[in-house]
Amino acid sequence: MASNPNAMYRNINPNAHYRNGANTNANANDAASSSSGQFFQLPPTSPPGSYNNNNQNYNTNPNINAAATGPPPRTASMRTSHAECKNPVLLLPASPDSNSNSCANTPPAATFREFNLPRPTVQEYLIYIFWVSKAAKTRVCTSPACVSLRTAISATHQPKCPSWPQFGEWASQLAACCCSYIDSLALPRDAIHARKFARGEECGAGEAVVVVDGFTRIYRELVKPLEMETRYGEFSNQRLFQAQGNSAGDVSVWERDEDFPDVIEVLEVISWLGGVVNFPTTLAGGGGSGTGGKFEAVPPWKLVNHVSTAATNPHKNEVLVRAAYRIMSASGRLHGAGGGAGEDAIGLCPQRVWAVVKSLPGGEYNLAPLLDGVDVPGMIPRQLGHEGCTFDFCEALSVNSTTVKQMHKCGVPEALLDTECLPTDALMFSRDLLNLAQKNGLTTAWRLDGLGLVPKRQPFMAISHVWADGTGGGAWPAGQVNSCLYSFWAAWARELECGGLWWDAICIPSERLARAQAINEMHNNYADAKCTLVHDSYLCSTVWDDSNRGAAALAIIVSPWFTRGWTALELAKSGRVKVLFKSKDGSGIGGYIAKDLDEDILAYPGEATSRYHQLATSAIMRLRAPVETTNDLLISLQLRFTSWTRDRSIIAGLMVDLPGVYETSKTSQQNVYRDIALRLGSVHADNLLHGLPTMGGEFSWLPTSMLDMPIAQDGAGGSICKVLSEPRGALLGKWRARALEIPVAVGGEETPYYRPLSTHPYLLTRVTFAQSSMLERRKYILLFGAWGRALLVKVMKRVGEQRAETGRVYVEYIGCVLADETSLEKKVEVCICDVSDRSKWEEVMDARAWVNQII
Repeated sequence: MASNPNAMYRNINPNAHYRNGANTNANANDAASSSSGQFFQLPPTSPPGSYNNNNQNYNTNPNINAAATGPPPRTASMRTSHAECKNPVLLLPASPDSNSNSCANTPPAATFREFNLPRPTVQEYLIYIFWVSKAAKTRVCTSPACVSLRTAISATHQPKCPSWPQFGEWASQLAACCCSYIDSLALPRDAIHARKFARGEECGAGEAVVVVDGFTRIYRELVKPLEMETRYGEFSNQRLFQAQGNSAGDVSVWERDEDFPDVIEVLEVISWLGGVVNFPTTLAGGGGSGTGGKFEAVPPWKLVNHVSTAATNPHKNEVLVRAAYRIMSASGRLHGAGGGAGEDAIGLCPQRVWAVVKSLPGGEYNLAPLLDGVDVPGMIPRQLGHEGCTFDFCEALSVNSTTVKQMHKCGVPEALLDTECLPTDALMFSRDLLNLAQKNGLTTAWRLDGLGLVPKRQPFMAISHVWADGTGGGAWPAGQVNSCLYSFWAAWARELECGGLWWDAICIPSERLARAQAINEMHNNYADAKCTLVHDSYLCSTVWDDSNRGAAALAIIVSPWFTRGWTALELAKSGRVKVLFKSKDGSGIGGYIAKDLDEDILAYPGEATSRYHQLATSAIMRLRAPVETTNDLLISLQLRFTSWTRDRSIIAGLMVDLPGVYETSKTSQQNVYRDIALRLGSVHADNLLHGLPTMGGEFSWLPTSMLDMPIAQDGAGGSICKVLSEPRGALLGKWRARALEIPVAVGGEETPYYRPLSTHPYLLTRVTFAQSSMLERRKYILLFGAWGRALLVKVMKRVGEQRAETGRVYVEYIGCVLADETSLEKKVEVCICDVSDRSKWEEVMDARAWVNQII
């Protein structure tokens, strides 16, 4: 079939994919595997990237110019033909019998029937969205509150969808009615937030949770195909129409292929809608359709990945190219013409923005919607001194923040500081008193007069700050600080009704053993404080605007404070958090205003707000969520920095409440990471696809720095592996695997179909040796993960074992490689363990035959 790079959607009959229940190549291979009972099969004869069914060939790998100056343009008929579509309207008319002052869509009248559509093609998914939206039975609402909200949403917050305006209108109406209902409950914002809305009785919502769950259910139906992995059954307009409970007499949605709307626009609207109506609700007894405590919608780019990876999808590359162009356009705005944060750029540090983007679900695909919030001039300040920063390097990170002079808050000219602004009295902040309190397990927060420590149960304020701003220890002798700076902290403590404060510059003992104990328990001071006060010079230069709370959230995630390792720990452990911003009229202590992170800054479910506000909230909330897996730890700490490398392992240990992580004997960083792995007990399979030098021995799979492992994106499809305590450090999980095939002969030379991921000579040698001979290759298998990567492992058995009897395969970790995913079969349970003792373990000479015994 001829390839036209300028067409978003080529001629394709969506009903042709499953005619008379026929299988795709992928399903046919699965069927062949099941019938033979063999795990490892030879690669299919059809070349990768092709699909053949009923003598129809669709090339899924067209030669599209990805480096073009613009996305594949849509033809005139694509832009204008929607008026000709049959039944394009999704909203039902307002009911003539309804009360104009009451909401027409509360509670939602949606009725859905079970229908499975995993990994759909582009057209299939758009048709599915059409009928789910119709089945929601959303009406035009004439309630004044809903009308006002819908007007505001359409004008300022909702992503535009010009290729399908009817869908945009439907989404704005649904969001307006949901927000209006939440507003009518008059609940405190912290009660609505993710932490407390899980059970209605906690926030006084009562049966309101059930109503809200109805709105959430509609969104969950829109993204339901993403929760399924196996594609089966016959799909057509007719079947889906009937499945949603509609008449079978009218099944045409879009008559022509060029009539279909732009899937990228549709997905961005869906993602925004999820941020409004996708509540973290769980009904009594654990039911409900919410997200179980996580406030984040499925990103549109996760939808793109699922839609574009369908085996039968003829538009895969076109969708990805259009998505990639949007990312590149946003990157150009971020980096400017010179590649750095120059004058023609938006004025933010590229490294900081990319760090946030990489930590969000969907990764780089969040860049464009996040930067949409910076289009308004002056909304957040430009970051000076970052003109030379790139996407992976920030100039400010090379500064040793522990040597920065302490700042002043007195306003005295710099020439007079030495004579007019003196340090605090030497009688304050006694080192002896501090050392004694730490050894006796007492609090180390000082009373505001600095002459004694606060008694237990007296409220105190903890300070979270950036040492590079000059709020650290400075050059004064231990126990002394700038008097004006301490007065500034004390004034804010009184403002927040706290009788004491904890500030690391004066609250960490100097005696060796007491200091070690204090650092091991430092995070507890933030957990025990009445509130944590955040001070960051960039945030203090950001003017607070009540009408745009999203700007404050965006400023936080690109601030220096959000990039540091110790402040990440402090935020994760804090309860109530107050952030200092510049006040509009100069009022407040020092000209600043303190805003509550949960109540004043973050977006909350049921709020009509922008997508960048939702994303900034998600980035902050992910950092405050409990660390339960290795991937959670990577999200929290991987892209944050410290002045000393060893601090990263200490912070990681404290993040998971590992006891005794900081010792005077300078505990080995690798020992800390081993203990963390055992304490967490699980690792996402995609975290292992790193290509880094590992520790060897019991933890042969673990890099020497755990925080350098790649972050597994939500929905990547990898399994969760269990870290075993016996045998210690072994890793048990299920993997998609195949035996090491014979390399293909090209030009008279054998060319392996996998390549080493690492450039380290030792790892290259290990991988190369596995390819050295046919006899050697028979001992290895590949374990496949995401991103076209796989683990190369050698199959082992216990000495004297003649047949696999445990139901699992024991392997030796070799390294990570890049490999094509062809001829994948069923999953097999694999245990990566220490097999260095050759008196107990020996190599399996035929890995394929050995594994086939197990399955």
